[in-house]
Amino acid sequence: MSLNNTYKNTSKTIVLLDAMVDHTEELRIRGAWSKSKTKKHYKNLKLFLKKISNHYNKKVCICIHPKDDIKKKKKIFKGYEVKQFETQKNIYKAFLVLFFDTSAIIDAISLKKKIINIVSDEIPKSFTDIGKSFTTRAGIFEFNIEDNFDKIKSKLIYILTKHTNNYDKYIKNYIILKSRLPGWEVVISTLKKRYFGK
Repeated sequence: MSLNNTYKNTSKTIVLLDAMVDHTEELRIRGAWSKSKTKKHYKNLKLFLKKISNHYNKKVCICIHPKDDIKKKKKIFKGYEVKQFETQKNIYKAFLVLFFDTSAIIDAISLKKKIINIVSDEIPKSFTDIGKSFTTRAGIFEFNIEDNFDKIKSKLIYILTKHTNNYDKYIKNYIILKSRLPGWEVVISTLKKRYFGK
């Protein structure tokens, strides 16, 4: 994680860090994701995006994995802006960041953005595990897109603002290095101590 000070920190858009459902490693872990579940998942997701976009009067930007198929995702998210290789830049622009399972969310935590960890009945457990780990350690708000958004929309900003107060501890324990050494040197030093006692 490396925050780029050349990007301006604003609150213009709602950013979705979309999951790569057919990522090679994921397929090896859980096997193929059924087409019917995929179709239902994206139908529910787009309905949720429409509701939250209309509620806050903010455009939605979809950021996809570097190895994802951008043509396929542009077809799935027709009518939305789909970006590849611009995740950090768009997190800086975000009023709200939605995510499933990506470590890219660390940038949003560092910037103390309002964040929702999305869960869904159609998403394999291997996807939700990583997102839930951030929910637990960083205190990020979690929402199931199959639930009724109307029930929480009036108080959502209050909820999300309250949850950002939890980020300080995560930033201190997991993001800010206590050492003045570059991150790569800290990693090597830690591994040497752990495995070789040096």
